[in-house]
Amino acid sequence: IQPSVVQAAAAIAAALSQQPNLVMGVNETAWSVNRFAHASRKQGLPDIALTILHKLYPFGTMELNEYFFKTKESAKANLAGPSGLSNSAVHGLNELNRCNMDLFSSQQKAELFTLKGRFLMQLNRDDEVADVFSTALSVASDVGSAWLAWAKHSDAVQAKAASNPGDFSTPTAVAVDAASSSSPLLMWREAAAN
Repeated sequence: IQPSVVQAAAAIAAALSQQPNLVMGVNETAWSVNRFAHASRKQGLPDIALTILHKLYPFGTMELNEYFFKTKESAKANLAGPSGLSNSAVHGLNELNRCNMDLFSSQQKAELFTLKGRFLMQLNRDDEVADVFSTALSVASDVGSAWLAWAKHSDAVQAKAASNPGDFSTPTAVAVDAASSSSPLLMWREAAAN
């Protein structure tokens, strides 16, 4: 982590916390902090993104969309595996589990369930992953990231089952095999390959 960026983030947090009466611009502050964290994560600096999200926003309230964006960015930064946090997958999963999903739209819920599934994949909890992705797609079937994440998980489970046939008796592997044998995507892939 670059010390100058961390020092700048700490200075901004200190300045904002000394201005509790400054209510005007709260929404703009949340938007700015969230975009700053997004840019940091995209630049490969998940440590800084998490620092920004957890220390720079001093206000107790924010718009619902900004709260969703903050939650999603925090989860994605934890997925990137920040160097200062050894158990970032567990931390990110706990953060998502504490989130009140009743407030969000169905698409937003599906995105958060998809992120939860990705954390479970990192933790090698394969049986729970399928349930979470299924929940994400039942909440909103038009979220492409949920379909892609489930497909990647299914491919990984199928590849694992193919490399070790003794493990093929697990419920997840059997479900993946049954789903993939009649899957329109698989039929399309086979047709495109021929």
